[in-house]
Order: sequence, then C-alpha cells, then structure tokens
Amino acid sequence: MQTYQTELAREGLADGSPGGSVTATRLQSLLDRRAAWDAFQPTRRIDLRIDSTKTWAYSDNHLVWHGAEDDLTHVLQIPSKFRGIEEITWTIPDLPVNTELDSKDDVVETIAIDPGQDLVVVASTKLTDVEGASILDLYSRRLSNGENHPSSQTPAILFNWPLGHSEISPPDVQISGDTVAVSIRPEDDYYAKMLAVLNWRTGGVYVNIIGTSLSSAFIDDAHLLIGHDTPQSYVLSVVDLKAVAGITSDSPDILAANSLCQLRFPAKPANFADYKVSMSSSPPPFTTPGSGIVSQVPFHPGPERMISVDFDSDEGCRTALISSNTILDLVRRTNGTPREFAWEEWGPSGCALMPLAHVSAVKVHGNAAITVLPTQPGSNLSVVRFGAQQGGPLTAPIGANLPFASEDIQTLVPGDVRSWIVNSPLLAQSPVPGCEAHLGTDCVIIGTNSTTLSDPSTYLEIHCF
Repeated sequence: MQTYQTELAREGLADGSPGGSVTATRLQSLLDRRAAWDAFQPTRRIDLRIDSTKTWAYSDNHLVWHGAEDDLTHVLQIPSKFRGIEEITWTIPDLPVNTELDSKDDVVETIAIDPGQDLVVVASTKLTDVEGASILDLYSRRLSNGENHPSSQTPAILFNWPLGHSEISPPDVQISGDTVAVSIRPEDDYYAKMLAVLNWRTGGVYVNIIGTSLSSAFIDDAHLLIGHDTPQSYVLSVVDLKAVAGITSDSPDILAANSLCQLRFPAKPANFADYKVSMSSSPPPFTTPGSGIVSQVPFHPGPERMISVDFDSDEGCRTALISSNTILDLVRRTNGTPREFAWEEWGPSGCALMPLAHVSAVKVHGNAAITVLPTQPGSNLSVVRFGAQQGGPLTAPIGANLPFASEDIQTLVPGDVRSWIVNSPLLAQSPVPGCEAHLGTDCVIIGTNSTTLSDPSTYLEIHCF
C-alpha cells in the first residue's frame, strides 16, 4: 500500500474510491500508464473536425463540440486503457445554444463542462434595450442528456452586466463545485474585464466587479484567485468563497478588504501601461464518485492544481505557473490576519516562469502544464509537473524586453520536465499554424484551426492513454 501511495504522489494523483480493483491491480495499472506516457505511446488516437465558428469545451476526459455537418451538440468520453474508461459518444438534445452565432453580432457564447457533476454550463451574453448594458444568461444542464440539472434551483440564471460587452471576445467560464466564474471584456475597453462569480445551484452572487486586466481561477472548491492591475505591479487576491457575499464594485480595490491575502508580481517597467492577463486552472476539483459521468476509476487527479497566469503586453509576454499548495501555504502564514506578500516573499520559490521558447499557449491540468516547443522539423511537446519526486528544478531567467522592470528575476521551483517528439500530422506541419496542446489525465489533445476561409474548421488529434 505504501508503494502505491508513493507512486500516486509521484504522478500527482490520488487513490480512487473503495471498491473495484484491488490495490495491487491499481498499482500495476499506474506503472503501465507511466511507461506509456514516458515513451509517449498512446493506446489510441482519435481525429476530429469541428466547426471553428461554434464554441467547444474540454475537461479531463470529456469533449463537447458542435458538429461541422449536423449542427448538433456532441459529447465524447475519451477512453483510457489504464483507468478502465470506455469510449462513448452521444448528442445532447435541446441544449440552449445559438447555432447561428455568426449571424447574430450581439450574442457571444461559451460552453463549460464538469463531468464530475454531470454538468454543462452555457453562458450567453447579449445586448439589452438599455444602451451601454448587457445580460448574461447562464444555463445549467446535465452533460449526460441535456436536461435541467437536478441540483439547480434556477436552471436559467439572468445576470445584468453593468456595461455592454465586446462582440468579438466570448465570455470565459470556469466551474468549481457549486460556483461558476464568468468574465468578459466591455465593448469599449481592451484591457478591462467584467467578472461575475455566481452559485449555479441557487443563483446567488459572490462577486461582481470590473477592473483593468481582471482575471480569475479557482484554487479549490472554496477559494478563488482574482488578479488585477495596479500602477506598480500585478496583484493576486485570494478570496474565501464561503466568507464573501455580494462583493460589488466598479474597482478591484475592494478586494484588499475582502481577501485572505494578496500576492504581488515584480514591478512594472517605467512608463508601462497595462497588461492583458488571462488565468486558468483545470479540471474542476474532483467530485465524489457516483455524482458524475464516470462513476468508478482507480485513481484521479490529486488536490494540487497548477494555475497559469498569462501576461501579454507590448513589452513582451510571459506565463507564470503557481501551485495551489503555494497559495494555500501563504494563506496559512497570515494566521487569520490579511496581509500582502511582496514578490520576493513568495515568487522566486513558489512560482515558475516559463521559458520563451514555446510557440503556443501554456495549458494546465492538475499539477501539470503542457506547451508546444519548436523543433526542426516539426514540433514537440513539453510537460512540466509540480511536486514530482524526480527530475531537477525548473529555472527560467527573465532577461530583457519583458513585462517586468528587473532583468535579474529568476524562479526556482522543483518540477519534473518531460519532452517528446510526437507522431502527429498536425505538429509535423512547419511552421505550426496556431497549434495548441491540451493536457488531460489520460490524454493529450493537439488542435489547430484551418488557415483557409473556405474551411472554417478546427482539427483535433486526441492521443489516449
């Protein structure tokens, strides 16, 4: 049993619920899984073409998209040989999505899913009759059949945004337990974001704020990380969702009095304007087996989550990766008294700044992150995992021409770095046309959009383990 627990920790996984396979069988499945990942030898590859003008969503072992030909909402349960998950596909009838978004300029939509809760959320924002305002419609449905979710008292939540929304940027939606965080750009401010944090079961509002370069990600099912810009540096606020209700403001300054602690990034360069920032964590925290689509698995992602903070500016770009354990440790250090942590107090030892060599966005899953690295010919994949009991530390000196003032910043976070040349027709194209990689517990998804106007498609390769 001790060997099994040690090997689980090495992979950032946790034991599944009692029942099913015995410990020895689970350990062997875990070791076989690791061998396949180390050699990047997937047991199956699934190729999909989806309509790139429609929204699609991915979470752990499930993918939801609109068909390119039939205009139906499809669901794929991604198979796993080593966790005993079978491949299943189905369609969701009557999902409240607009199948003609390109002809309705005032409507933007996003789908998000949490298979652990048998949940699909549709967030649709549209303009109202009142000038300068818009409405968010939030629908909670069952992922398995599209019916109203039985845990939702309000399957259709209506929320009023204080400003009109951008018609070219769909809302960002994240789920954690009974909470949904939705953010969207106002129509007249490139750097601002409107953020609404809602209880999808009751319709209650936790947070409703507007701010420059506003971003958010769930640390766990009780804590939310909210980022915003200041004249000096970017700031992360840790909010206890159980202790807040109805935080409403047109400025994120209100977070200073409503957060457990705040974390500052390095100072901005002189004469610097604003960042454009996005933040994410995935998948939603594990839910008790039996409430979701997959009822029994031998092991699943552990509680540690990697949070990505993507900085974009005229001066340069940078992705910071932060472990949820780092943030929760800082919360404990406050001893119940809210305080601010300077970069020097938490960043160099608790944050990994990714090197600039990657050619695609950095995507996180559990305590790991994946990106595409350029090679000749083609490209390869690189995965960084926090807390692994192997490999050396990840170091990334910043250098010049980047979105922080100092050229001497360096981070040193223990991590396991894996890199593979992958047998992928999409990655084999050189240069990579907007190729991105997504990571799951049992898969890597490689995707790219068609470069021709006559083919508005997104092509996906799903490498299954």
